[in-house]
This record gives sequence, C-alpha cells and structure tokens, in this order.
Amino acid sequence: MKIKKTVNIIGAGFAGIETALFLASHGIKVHIFDRDYEKYKCDCLACEFFGKNEKNENFARGLLREELKILSSKLVEIEDKFYKGGLVDCGCIGSRLLEEGRKLLNTNENIEVFKLNVKELDLDEINIVATGPHTDGELFEWLKKHYGSMRCNDGVYENPIIQNIDESSLYKKEGDQSEDLYLPFTYEEYIELVNRIVKAHNDYLDLTGAKKITTGQNAIEKLIENGKDALKNQALRICKLEGLEERPYAVLRIKKVTLGYELCGLSSSLPYILQDAIISSMKPFKQSKLVKEARILQNYFINSPYVINEHLQALKDEKVFFAGGLIGLDGHLEAMASGLMAGYNVLAFIYGKNFKVLPYGTCIGSILRKIILLNVSNSSPLIASYDIIEGTIEDKNRQLEISKQSLNKYVEDYYGWNKI
Repeated sequence: MKIKKTVNIIGAGFAGIETALFLASHGIKVHIFDRDYEKYKCDCLACEFFGKNEKNENFARGLLREELKILSSKLVEIEDKFYKGGLVDCGCIGSRLLEEGRKLLNTNENIEVFKLNVKELDLDEINIVATGPHTDGELFEWLKKHYGSMRCNDGVYENPIIQNIDESSLYKKEGDQSEDLYLPFTYEEYIELVNRIVKAHNDYLDLTGAKKITTGQNAIEKLIENGKDALKNQALRICKLEGLEERPYAVLRIKKVTLGYELCGLSSSLPYILQDAIISSMKPFKQSKLVKEARILQNYFINSPYVINEHLQALKDEKVFFAGGLIGLDGHLEAMASGLMAGYNVLAFIYGKNFKVLPYGTCIGSILRKIILLNVSNSSPLIASYDIIEGTIEDKNRQLEISKQSLNKYVEDYYGWNKI
C-alpha cells in the first residue's frame, strides 16, 4: 500500500514544533493539532533553562545542545539568538522560544495548523503524539484503552508567587542559612485565614454549580475539609523564629524566587481572583500583587517500555510514534531531541528505509535507551545528566568529541539514502 506523505502531529510544544519543522523541511506535508495552540505558555520557573542545574546536568545539557545542532534543530538556532541577544535571564524565555517556533510553523507552506482537540488517533494515518505530560483527558483515556499500559504521576503542586511585600514584617528561622522568610499566625489570624479559604471554596462552588472540588489532596481548599487544623498540620507547620517571643499557632514559609516570593504550601485549584482574595487577606500581603497563581497539574505518561521501541514507534501500531514529555522526559532540550528523532524515524518509515540506532555514547541515544529499556513507572521523568550517558569517560572534552563524531557519522549515514 502506498503511504501518504502527510503526517499528523498532536501537540505544538517543543517536541511537536521540532518534528513538524524537520519533516516539512524534507517535503512532507504536516498537519499539527493543538487546542491550546495560542494559549499555552512555558512555565519558566519549573523548567531548567540556561544552566541552572547541578554540574553533571550542565555538562550533559551542553552536550545535548551540541547534538541538537548536528541534527539541525530549528529551536536551538532560535535559542542561540536569545543567548547572543542577552535574553538568558529573561523569565519568559521558554514562552518566547515557543512563540518564535510557532511563527515558523505558521509561515511554512508544508505545515497546516489546526486549533482542534484530538480525542483519538486515526490509525490508518501516520501520527506523532507529542502532547506532553498534561495530555487532554479524553485523548489520554483513548490511549490508555488502546495501549493498555499507561501511568499517572501524582499531581504537581505549584505554589502562588507574589510581589511587593514588606520583608520587615516577616521573620527568619533560627539557624537557617537560606533566604527564606516566615509569616507567623496567632490562633485568631489562623482561623481568619481558614474562614477566608472556606468562603473562597463556597464561592467557587456557587460560581460553577459544582457539588465539590476535584483537586489534589494537598490543596488548601481540600485540606480544610479535613478540619480546621489540617492546614496548620500540613502546609503551615510551626517552627521557632528569630525575634518572636511567643510560640505561633501556624507559620507560612516564604521563598525568594526569580519572579518574587513563593508562598510555600498554599497550592490550590481555585481561580486567580479567589486565590488573590485569600492572599490579600493576610496583613503583610494587603498591597501585594499575585503574579503567578497556584496550580495543581496531573502528569500523564505512557509506560514507555511496554508501548514504544527505541525508535519511538508504537509496538502495537507501526504508524504511530511518540515524542516529548509524554514518554517520560523532563526539560525542553530533551523534548526537542525526542521530537527530532521521531522526525528522523518517521521519514525513514515513509520511504521504507531501515531505522538507524542512535550511536552509543551520545546523550540523545543514552536518554532514549534509558527510557525504553527501564521500567520507569515509579520514578520521576528523566532529565539529561552526565551519569546517564553510556560509556562516559573522565575527560569531558574528549567525551564531547566522541559524541559529536559519532552523531555526525549517524547523520551522514542517514543522508546517504535520503535524497529528498
């Protein structure tokens, strides 16, 4: 049967963009689907852009970037321009990278963008699922039913972040070398906070017509259902504070972050306006601005060893490939790498060529083999680090050369048959 040279890509994040641009550059027509195409923003505080990691991760991520250049990553080209333009410390760098990538999608004659929600795959067509760990519930349920081996991580709790607070009204923990600050509550202040959360909880139910809130177990609106002290015992645990004579009834920890001050433990699924009302009810925060609302995200992943092979191809359906965070990866570079490899393998599949195994000793090859060969269903998503790379040696400069040489050979062999 003649295979149509059109590929469906579900998801327009880092992996989906890389795959689409790669295939389009080789004359393949691409249909890319993403219901939140214009709304999705990278959560820059949760990602690890620009070397804010441990040393062994820094080297691996630098190596991964070099490998992506060899594989002709369009997003790395954009990222390099950000480096040169002095945008390295910009808090919105991830979203900017996605925006620039999508501009390339919109101007490419081989790519057509559909702002639609895909609920199931057409298995007669070639599909690349690159929806990330927050895959739409209906699609995830279809994948779960069809492939029968999926997993779900616990919810990821993201705390609210505010700006414009008076640090003089806060306290330090004795012996604490960090820059963390603490807000103590008397019994009366704590009860007032609980009542505010109860009111916000009820306002939300009235607003939505829901009978209850479906949320994570550690969300503040969920904790209050377990009694007045549940919040104190979980998120606002007491500690001894410098300069405070009386023992507080509860204590809120406040962490300094890039955008301002993170209110630790106040995770919530409530809408922005209700979170803002709760936070501004606390005396030190009456003039503060909520710049990042709390969120509770459920992370979904395929159980890769039982669903795909090392070429990212579904074991059950030869025309289905996976890429990005959904396969159990973390980080924008990792997603981009998996997207490119899905593109290489789909192109080989379209033209009836054998898949090529990524070279031993490369960061990309090591990551994908780690994902496929190990059952990671009970572990955190995988991120590049030096100890992941197969055959590592102490001389990291030599390791870099070995990886680049072997990957260059891989690309050269690939283009030996690819005369498109």
